[in-house]
Amino acid sequence: MIRDVIIEVNKRFINEAKNSPQLFEDLAQLEHYIAESYGSRVLIELLQNADDAVSTKVYLYYDGINLYFANNGRPFNEDDIISISRSGSSNKSRKESIGYRGVGFKSTTFLTNDIVIYSNDVYFTFSMQKTKELLNDYGISKCPTVRIPFLIDEDLDYNIRDTVNELSKEYSTIFVFKNPEINLLKDELNNFQNDVFIFLNNINEFTVSLDSIKKHIEIFKDDSYVVIQNNEEKSIWKVYKGETKKAPFQIAFRFDGEKLIPCSNKESVLHVYLPTLDKLGFPFKINGYFSTDPSRKHVNFDEDCKEILNASAELVVNMIKKIFDESKEDTSILQIIITNNSLSKFSMYFEESVYGLIKSLPIVKTKAGKFKCISDIMKPPKFLTLQEFNNLIDNCSHLKDKVPANRIDTSMNNFLERFTGNSLSLEDLINVFSINSLNDSVLPGILGKMFANLINEVAQQKYSKLNLDCLVLPDKKGIISKSYSSINDNKEIQKEFIIGLNENIYKGAMDYFDNTYHANIGLLIKTSSVQNSSLNENDIVCIDDNANENILYRTNLRNLDNSAQISNVKNTGNIVLNISKWRSAELQCVEIEKYLFGNEAKDVSKQNKGYDTESIDKNGNLRYIEVKSLKGESDCFTMTNNEYTTAHMYGEKYFMCLMINQNSKIKVIYIKDPVKNLNMDKRIKQWEWFCDEYKGEEFTIAIES
Repeated sequence: MIRDVIIEVNKRFINEAKNSPQLFEDLAQLEHYIAESYGSRVLIELLQNADDAVSTKVYLYYDGINLYFANNGRPFNEDDIISISRSGSSNKSRKESIGYRGVGFKSTTFLTNDIVIYSNDVYFTFSMQKTKELLNDYGISKCPTVRIPFLIDEDLDYNIRDTVNELSKEYSTIFVFKNPEINLLKDELNNFQNDVFIFLNNINEFTVSLDSIKKHIEIFKDDSYVVIQNNEEKSIWKVYKGETKKAPFQIAFRFDGEKLIPCSNKESVLHVYLPTLDKLGFPFKINGYFSTDPSRKHVNFDEDCKEILNASAELVVNMIKKIFDESKEDTSILQIIITNNSLSKFSMYFEESVYGLIKSLPIVKTKAGKFKCISDIMKPPKFLTLQEFNNLIDNCSHLKDKVPANRIDTSMNNFLERFTGNSLSLEDLINVFSINSLNDSVLPGILGKMFANLINEVAQQKYSKLNLDCLVLPDKKGIISKSYSSINDNKEIQKEFIIGLNENIYKGAMDYFDNTYHANIGLLIKTSSVQNSSLNENDIVCIDDNANENILYRTNLRNLDNSAQISNVKNTGNIVLNISKWRSAELQCVEIEKYLFGNEAKDVSKQNKGYDTESIDKNGNLRYIEVKSLKGESDCFTMTNNEYTTAHMYGEKYFMCLMINQNSKIKVIYIKDPVKNLNMDKRIKQWEWFCDEYKGEEFTIAIES
């Protein structure tokens, strides 16, 4: 009988206190430490205990004097009485229940030192005051609250008894916290997150009535989804399950009914069924049997933790592979997995694990039907929209073994940008226009852009081995069969092709192409309308010497002839410049070096030299330039160890070029000798040098849309 166990435990622990008063006082100190450690998580601990008792319904009620926490789970038995009375002891198995240390309930002494429990038709209490009165004659001044249980027969406030009698119609176990520090619990409720319930096993209803705080939360679960309804607010989580050699784990993503969506930074934490305070960084959750510190607020970064994080990384990569294998429409995980908002040891370890798998495993199914590593896959070029690139790769046989089988959307494009450096090479551009590579479904405007960039790349690389007889273009009917060398005039070529060519070719590239191959691009487009670096009324870009920053802007010189424009530029220090936003940041830097500073520059970004651009001024001085593309001025940037070492070696000859996109303009910041002139923090990732503040010589450059 439970009554007999309560009486027996009462006698045993009273005798223990009398015989070992110092030990008893030490238990009081331990309880005080536990209460302070768990103080902000009292409600969470009560919910965890209720869930372990297989409760489906929980009620928290405050009558203005006492606080009631009721659940409909398994009533107390003899073992529960012994476990709750002892410290650090529990009859729960770690892998069979959420709590297992037997200390969580003692956190409720943070609210009060007078607790009444009703369960299995028995009332009993834990009371510090009762314990002190009983042991006062034995010189014991410090007493724990939850140690010696006292059976209650008649000595109970009738208001408490009446409330318990009413609650017991629906609930099997009721905790009464007499005269609690209610504001402490209000603070916890005001910060309460519904995601507490995602990984609990049993609770599906939680009701709160505490002064003005009213909550009615319902939890609906199936094998894959958790729906949490809180009054009018609803959240949906999609849960993926896995298993290590030791225990199961889960990953949960927010779900909007159609696709996965990022959770908030506050929600992005590790769970040991209940949320911890440790940030995952990535916008989803990982739950597992992590070991924790005594407060259960923090996960121990041990081998078990690493095993769960590695297994979670494998599960995520398998999800990604299914997207590429099964051509699933929901590619949102691709965007989510490239988002990490934390530098915690957990997020950095998980990032290294999951990104390592993404880079090393053949997870991308190509249009040719083969699986390849992400490093072998081509990302869309900047000068084509995603719709245009999809049209191209759907109808170009040469590219089928280099692109995903799926249609590329924004999420996939961002994923490819993050993990592959491959884009259209000069060889690819040449092969695209080779015989039998294209079919007539490719839009001519796309081919015009492609051909313009072929010419630009030929000029950039000073390539002189191109065979024009092997290139085919779309004729005026859109049929791709016209050999370039057989073109007589631009009337033979599709108008949309000419427009695409016109918008993307550079005058300098066109001149090189004409001179090298004895071609005449003028047969295809009118030279006066070509996007180029010669002076026309829309292409004058000037430095405003009176501005606080070196702002480059466009000016209109409609009334000046060409010679007057040149004279005006030379006399006033104005600069001629035309930058295409579709070029990579490295190539934009090359253009700036050429047209802004008059240097000879080339892109060496693929040679792993520790910088991206080599530039030689008129006096023969060599500049080594590392280019960083930033989304905004508040963005941080990093240097790899190779870049940092190279910058240190070249000193004042090494420059950092920050390219900051501003819609129709690019702000360019040159930083000389960044190792000397920047304050950077060393971050343990790949030994990158981290910088979040920077100043240098700034330019803002208008770009062609």
